[in-house]
Amino acid sequence: MADTDPVPSDSAPDPTNPPTDFPFAEGVRAARFSVALHAGGSTASHLDFFLGSATIADRNARTVRTWRVPCAALARTAPDAPLVPGAYAAEEIAPHRAAYLALPQRIELSEGRGSVEPLLATVCHADVGARVVRIATEQYRITLNARGGAHWLCEIESIASHPNQDPTRKVHAL
Repeated sequence: MADTDPVPSDSAPDPTNPPTDFPFAEGVRAARFSVALHAGGSTASHLDFFLGSATIADRNARTVRTWRVPCAALARTAPDAPLVPGAYAAEEIAPHRAAYLALPQRIELSEGRGSVEPLLATVCHADVGARVVRIATEQYRITLNARGGAHWLCEIESIASHPNQDPTRKVHAL
């Protein structure tokens, strides 16, 4: 993301009002979670899952944990519920700038890296361990399990019934 990419600081969800009633252990912290569609560039189109601090002190700091998730997790017909519950192969990639937690609109990336379109931005509760990351929002429970190296298993569970839910529980590849 070029330093000139437009990301106003007032476009993010209110971190002082995170969702409540989450099934995680004590010590869970409030965080920000966002999902963006990354299209074009040198990799196949995919979703980027971003997890970072509840407050953004420096939007250019590369402090946001990022996972690449296949587009099979994208609910193209449900814009208010953009993720399809199921299991997906995921890859943890280099930390991204904190600005990705609050993208207000689609942006073109520099150097032919494609475009990034925000799909979901919310506050959440996150339980972050070395090999397991649990994210709880008002719509989803997401569990990322380390499988070795950069490889993770991403399991998305919807709080409410989802019209595109995959009942097979097969793992969708990147």
